[in-house]
This record gives sequence, structure tokens and C-alpha cells, in this order.
Amino acid sequence: MSSNGIDREKKALRAEIRGTVAAPPNSAAVCEHLAAWLENLKLRRLFAYLSLPNEVDLLPLLWRFAERLEYALPVVLDSHRMEFFRFHPEEQGDLVVGRFKVAGPDPSSSRKMRPENGDLILVPSIAVSKKGERLGYGGGYYDRYLASCPELLKIGVPQHQKLLPHIPTTSTDISLNGVVTVDALTLID
Repeated sequence: MSSNGIDREKKALRAEIRGTVAAPPNSAAVCEHLAAWLENLKLRRLFAYLSLPNEVDLLPLLWRFAERLEYALPVVLDSHRMEFFRFHPEEQGDLVVGRFKVAGPDPSSSRKMRPENGDLILVPSIAVSKKGERLGYGGGYYDRYLASCPELLKIGVPQHQKLLPHIPTTSTDISLNGVVTVDALTLID
């Protein structure tokens, strides 16, 4: 199938899933699965996100590990580029609303962070397949960013909590190493 055909297929799948997701997933359950897993990881830095409506709210998780981990949040800088900037939960009042109404650190006053080997990124997703294929929002920001950071451990945090058997992909779509739902955190080989 051509790239345009796959793009149309993904667009239709996004619309279908958005029509079935009436409310955000149980954020507390998702955060508990992540917390139990993080307790046993020798992790120093976590690349996360602040939720939009219908996404898992990760803020309780960020507060829970605020003394142990350094955090970075995404900022869309232009039509093709997203970077991550340092964040601490105590700095919520300093966030600015950027593109797509996403709150994030102010790039003019925050330190840009680049991933290092062993860092973890939590990736907002509409849906994830059993094979780690991710259905994002369609802008390609995370795929472009993840392609430039192959050392990151990538965990999807989907709105649609049932893992799909397959999600159509193109050569620019980056697969995930795992997914967390209200039921479990599952690593994908």
C-alpha cells in the first residue's frame, strides 16, 4: 500500500477510536503500573508530557518521583520540530501554552535536554498495537524526535486502552518498546 493509502487508513482509524473513547483512561491505575515498574529501574531521567483532555494525567507520577528523577517535557518549536526542556512539578505555574494548546516549559528560560542511553520516554498515543506500533495524532512530531534518539526506551501511553492487533505504518513510524494501560505495563520484544 502507498504511503498516502496508509495515511488515509490511519486517519480513519483515529476517527473511529476517537468516536469510541468517551473519557480519559483511569490515570491512577496507569500511574500505579508505571510507578511499580519505575521503582525497580535505575533511571535518572524521564521524558514525559502533560496531558490534554482524554489523555492519561501523568502529573501524580511526576510528583511521586520528583526527588529521584529529572524530567523533561516537549515543546513544539515549529511545524516540524519538537524538543524537550527541563521541568519540575513545582514549576507548573511557569509553564506556557504552546502549539496545539499543549502546556510546556518556556524554551527561552528552560534548559533543553537531549536523551542519553538509559533514559525513558512516555509517549502519548491514540492507540498502540500488540507489536508496539503506535497511532499518534498525525503530525509526526514524536516519530521525528524518536528517530533522532534511538537510545530512548519508549513506552506508549494510549487513550484507547485495548491493544490493537495491528496499526498500519510507514517507514517513518517509530515502534515502541512497551505500552502501559489500566491493566498492566507490557514490554514488547
